[in-house]
Amino acid sequence: MIRFLTLAVLFAFAMSSSISAQAAVLDGDDAVVSASGGQFKDWTLSFFSIASVDNMRPGKSTSDARSISSYDYLSANYKLDYDQRVSVRLPFYLNTDGTNAYGDKVSSELAMADIHVVYSNYDLGYIGDVDLSGKVKLYLPTSRRSANSRQVTQVRLEGYADYAITRSILIAYIVKPDIYWQTQTVAINDTVPQYADGTYMRDPRATTQQYGLEHYIQLQWTINSIFSLASKTGIDEGWYHSSAAEDIDGSHVTRLRLGLDLWIRPVRGLSFTLGVSNETNLGYARNNDNIRFVEPENTQYSLMTNWAIF
Repeated sequence: MIRFLTLAVLFAFAMSSSISAQAAVLDGDDAVVSASGGQFKDWTLSFFSIASVDNMRPGKSTSDARSISSYDYLSANYKLDYDQRVSVRLPFYLNTDGTNAYGDKVSSELAMADIHVVYSNYDLGYIGDVDLSGKVKLYLPTSRRSANSRQVTQVRLEGYADYAITRSILIAYIVKPDIYWQTQTVAINDTVPQYADGTYMRDPRATTQQYGLEHYIQLQWTINSIFSLASKTGIDEGWYHSSAAEDIDGSHVTRLRLGLDLWIRPVRGLSFTLGVSNETNLGYARNNDNIRFVEPENTQYSLMTNWAIF
């Protein structure tokens, strides 16, 4: 996969005859719609999908077809004005037949995710030469996971501050805090495997999440009108409830995330993104000597699709 990304970038550079106009921040979940800005009609319909495969866990291997997991949605979008839009998204999870990262056979599954409403503002002003934009997302508890945790709602705020180094190179700081509301502090994780007698392979109890914070630096290079390359370096954090009744302590998890994406825009209104990412859980280590960075089993490969249907 990494070799393919390298070859694709070299090919794009070789084919580049001109540099397109400066692009906005490449954000996965609405890149097609936001990139066209005010050129879109008042009402639009778009489709988003990100399909991924994890590397096998340590000591596990398979020659069988791997299971592919995807998060997808249809989005109905209404343009309030040139810079603002409201969207309603109908999302779902889709897993295909195959072998998972632990070497287990899994069956295909289609499940509802959390329906959400999104307000996007692509022009919040400037601080000097730094361009500001943002989104607000409100989630409804329509997924099985939200039902199990008795979640009432989730609010995600997204802020983007980008600076154009040149017409084709942009650097951005992106921050995405989450706030969760639930009516209980502990839930049963129904993905924990069970033995034939019904007992669980490990404790299925898990405290529910209170807050989350994802923030990272993104450096992107618009090679030409078809190809762009973006790297991400940042931290993803989560804070979880404690439960006196279940005798479970609260926790704070910190993960280092590294990623590289190749964006491909063959025609207007359609884009594909080939991605490779790695995640290091810093919360498990008691000191720096125990942290192992960029382990192969923590690597994930993905294909993201953005399609403006009309």
